[in-house]
This record gives sequence, structure tokens and C-alpha cells, in this order.
Amino acid sequence: MKKIENTTFYSTKLGELPKGCKMCVKGEKLVLYITGICPRSCWYCPLSNRRKDKDVIFVNEWQTDQKEDLIKEVKLSSAKGAGITGGDPLSRLKRTIEYIKLLKKEFGKKFHIHLYTSFNFATKDNLEQLYNAGLDEIRFHADLDNSKLWKNIENAIKFNWTIGLEIPAIPKKKKEILKICDYFNKKIEFLNLNEFEISDLNSDEMTKHGYEMKTDISHGIEGSEQTANQILEYVQKNNLNFNVHYCSSKLKDKVQMQNRFKLRAKNIKTKYDIITDEGMLLRGVIYTKENTIKSLNKAKIMLEEEGLEITIDKKKQRLITYPEHVEQFANTLKELDLIPVISEEDPTVENFEVNKDYL
Repeated sequence: MKKIENTTFYSTKLGELPKGCKMCVKGEKLVLYITGICPRSCWYCPLSNRRKDKDVIFVNEWQTDQKEDLIKEVKLSSAKGAGITGGDPLSRLKRTIEYIKLLKKEFGKKFHIHLYTSFNFATKDNLEQLYNAGLDEIRFHADLDNSKLWKNIENAIKFNWTIGLEIPAIPKKKKEILKICDYFNKKIEFLNLNEFEISDLNSDEMTKHGYEMKTDISHGIEGSEQTANQILEYVQKNNLNFNVHYCSSKLKDKVQMQNRFKLRAKNIKTKYDIITDEGMLLRGVIYTKENTIKSLNKAKIMLEEEGLEITIDKKKQRLITYPEHVEQFANTLKELDLIPVISEEDPTVENFEVNKDYL
């Protein structure tokens, strides 16, 4: 009998993790959000207004429909694979296939690609196109309240790829999840149970359905982890023929995202930046009160004459230097009518500032 084990990255497993998850935990998976269009309307959908029901493409945090940007982001992120998500990628099947073929052509057969979808478009023809394009692993979001389309799993098992289910561990849906476990036994290789999470978009629905956050600092819903543990025990006790992984919200935030950020930070950091334990970039920043390129050029020349190494960030209209220089010369900078800041920023294309310490 397989053992239920806690991992070192805030999750619980029964058996082996699928390859996609093993890579994801290391931060090695690029997230390719192929579209926000979806045939289903799950009340608990956590997507933001920026993405939900919108036909947009995101490459990690970068909104772009340019294929060269995808290639660039793979390289900047040191990604060894990609997870294709949405919406439902099969609602834009042609686009999805083009992107899979592009990634395989550019980075080789070993570049591991997994994809999330529903059973709505899981026809034999659609799945055959995905398989022939090079998809390595497919994960179905089974409808917990309607089993009508579950039979489409038969179309997937015709092909030699890794097949799994990925569903939220919803506390009030334990009975339905157990039914799913029984139905898909011997048809799938793994079941991923995601911690049920609250977001800005679904918070009203969560309240309406009687769900609460387990703590003030977590997106996880009270009772979700306990439900997942009960599912793990059921699969173990009944010796069902698939592996199970409970993926916590803490894993996604503290492990997957941080590791992905650390890989990207190493590739984009300037000589001035310090990479924090969370994968953020700590940098010294100087603003001018005029906030113009002309004033930045003037300030740069003046500060270089004083012996500071400095560069202009035209995108955010500021100067960047070593954090210790900003701290050391803070008073002098203010006397020169400049604004010294220690900035902590994420290493994404937007360089979102998570903390700004005005000196």
C-alpha cells in the first residue's frame, strides 16, 4: 500500500508527483495563459477581471500575443517546460496547437508541456491534434456537479501521454469528489487536489456559499485541506490505481512562484541589484521631482561626477544604482532635490514594486 506523505514544499502526496508538478515546484515551468474564454462558468473561478472571459494571452505575467515574446520569456525564465492554461485552451485549439509546436521546435522534445482543460471540447479529433503537436501531459477539470461529459476521458486514453485530473478540494463537495475517484480509477495516472482559494472576483460567491478563509493571511478556504486529506485516505484505503497530490496555496506562493522568480531574477538582474530570499530585486532608486528624461540625464551626469555608478531606467523614468549608495548618500541626494529610495521589486516584465522605502 502506498504511503501518504508530507512533502518538503507544503503539500501532501500519495505516490509520485506527475512530471509537470515536479518541474513546477522547482520554478521550471513557464505559465502560458492561452485565453480567458471558457465554455463553463464555475462560480468559484478565481480569475481576475483582466483575464476572465477575455481572449487575451499572458506569458507568465507578460500580456502579449507576440510569439517572439514567448521565446524571450522562456529564456529569461530559464524554463524547462510550460503549463498551458486559461480559460480553456481548447476553446482556442488552433492557437494552442501553434504554441505547442513552436515551443517544441524552438526548445526540443524534452521541453515538457502540460495543459489544463475541461471535458467540453475533449473530442477524439481535438485530443489527437494536441497529442500530435507534442503535448506531454493533459489535466482535466472534471465538472463536480455534472458527470455527463466524464465519458470523454475515453478519448484521451487512446494516446500515449500522461493523463490526470485537477480539481479544487471543495469542502462541501467531498461526496462528488469521491464519486470522481471511483469513476476515473484506472483511467488516470494522477489526481491533483488544489486548495480551494478565495480571490477578489469570487469572494462574494464564496460568502454566499458559506465559505471562509482559514486565516487572515491565507487565500485558502477553511476545511479544504481536511477534505483533501480525507480524499487521500479514501484513495489509499481503497487501493485506487492513481497517485494523488494535495497542492496548497502556500506551495504556489512560497515555493512555485518564488522559485520561478529566482530563476528569472538571475537572468535580468543588473549589477546594482540584490536578489532576496523571495526572488525579489532589491535596488537603489533615485527619482527627480520633475520626473522627465531631461532631468534624469542631468542628474546622472551630476552624480557620476561625484563618483556614483548609475544608469537610467527610461521605462519607469528613474535612476538605478547600488542600494548601499542610496543609503550612504541619502542626505546629499535630498539636498540636491532628488528622491532616494530603496525599492524591492518583482523580477517580472513589469518590475512591480512590492515595497518602497523612502530615505
